[in-house]
Amino acid sequence: MRAKLILLLLQLLAIKYGRSQDLEQVVKSKWLVARGNVGLIQMLNRGTGDAMQGSSFNYVFTGNLNLTLFGVVDAPFQMLYSNLGNAYTQPTFNQTAFHPKYKWVQVHVGRIAQSWSPYSLNGHVFQGAAIDLTPGKWTISALYGRFQKAIPLPDSSFGNMRPAYKRLGMGVRSAYQNRGSRLQLLYFHAQDDTGSIEALPFELGITPKSNDVFGVQWNQVLRRKWQLGLDISQSRMMNDYRTPQINALHHAFKASLVHQGNVVQWNTAYERVDPDYQTLGAYYFNNDLENMTVGASLRGMKGKLQLSAQGGIQRDNLKMNKTASMLRNVYQAQLQYASAKRSMLSVMYSNFTSYTNARSFLDVVQPGNPMLAWDTLNFRQISQSANMQWSIPLQKSKQWESVVTGSALWQRETASLQGGSDFYNTALGFSGKHRKSGATVSFSYNTGKNTINEIVITNHCPVIAVNMAWAKGKARSTISVSQNRAYQGNNLLRETTFGRGQLSWAVSKRQSLQCSIQYQQLSPSRTVFQGMLGYQAVLQ
Repeated sequence: MRAKLILLLLQLLAIKYGRSQDLEQVVKSKWLVARGNVGLIQMLNRGTGDAMQGSSFNYVFTGNLNLTLFGVVDAPFQMLYSNLGNAYTQPTFNQTAFHPKYKWVQVHVGRIAQSWSPYSLNGHVFQGAAIDLTPGKWTISALYGRFQKAIPLPDSSFGNMRPAYKRLGMGVRSAYQNRGSRLQLLYFHAQDDTGSIEALPFELGITPKSNDVFGVQWNQVLRRKWQLGLDISQSRMMNDYRTPQINALHHAFKASLVHQGNVVQWNTAYERVDPDYQTLGAYYFNNDLENMTVGASLRGMKGKLQLSAQGGIQRDNLKMNKTASMLRNVYQAQLQYASAKRSMLSVMYSNFTSYTNARSFLDVVQPGNPMLAWDTLNFRQISQSANMQWSIPLQKSKQWESVVTGSALWQRETASLQGGSDFYNTALGFSGKHRKSGATVSFSYNTGKNTINEIVITNHCPVIAVNMAWAKGKARSTISVSQNRAYQGNNLLRETTFGRGQLSWAVSKRQSLQCSIQYQQLSPSRTVFQGMLGYQAVLQ
């Protein structure tokens, strides 16, 4: 009887994108576990000028209840009641999935997603079933389902949806892993059903597609801590399989080589994806690209010091048949140092350069004319960034321990057509903690500067905060004050003063109270005052 009830609940109450359900654990779990909480928040708002709009007093009552059946099925209920409106939600089972598992056999049924490789099946949600078998060193998988729902032309006018054929897909894969070696073979097929909807007008440009993808993945650990990775895929896409087409095959290839040394580590990778390479097993896919990257890292001083650098080149228009080509270079370097005394230093620099050369359309009609080079669009965008973070603990005393922190950020973006901009941000902070009471005091000063062409905007914001514990740690209070000033040149754009006081008290293990007072001055004639009183109880 208990087993029949378990199977019935799995079918009727399987949660959306549910987690794996191990049938061996289902029998041992409690049949029902209820958790939740209720809360009440009251807010008082006052203001001057046009800073306040709406009601000056608001209240919100919330309730959450989650029922867990046999440790695998979750049914959440939520309720909200306030003077501004009400809301209630309950479990919905229109998009369900369950994943029963027994030993090395796991089945997925419902609305699910699978990811086999970046160039074939990669996270596409479908309505159907899949199975994973993992006996020993083997992994064998298969799937079948609907990858796209049919949308007839009359129904497509609702919600601005485009007509679509029903698309069915299937796939199989087999992988073997032994020690440091893993080999995977896969096949994925998807095809639109022409009989799922009536014939569509030719001018819509929507045709039934068919796709076959074969893939091979190999990862091998070599001697002396070397790791080799290969990913090769071949895709045959027919944009309209009703008409005769040339059997065009497109390929995607990626190779990587990594050395995991005790002191020095380095890696290199090469990736190439043919133009027009597509797969119906992914929502979005980049093709017509070639990537080459190389990087290295160094660890020294017993792990306290780490240095890393990486660079690469990316280009497109591999067949040189586009009107625009892009070449992108990426460089990055980073230094990190952490001492046993909790001192820390981190410095990073990154350079990103992008070139786009767009050929005039007349270049195709009249090739070889040197005067056409004047009409070619040369666009260059360079983005550079650097940041630094550091912290230094001060000498400890019998009652206090403190630390000084700082950070700096610089970023530049330039374009020959629209000018450029530079952004700077610096911060300096101090925090101290009282050993006996646990009280903390912190102060920070933040500055920012943004330059766009000849416009310069600066910001200054000091912040001070005090945090204290009361009643043997059951209550805690926080007071903070800050002021932000923004200037354009020497002219003050805005000035905002902000103050906040907060008190939280744990009445019991499952009950707590919160109280806060907040004051904000936006301008001499615009102020905002907010007070909040809240109560929360945990139900179990």
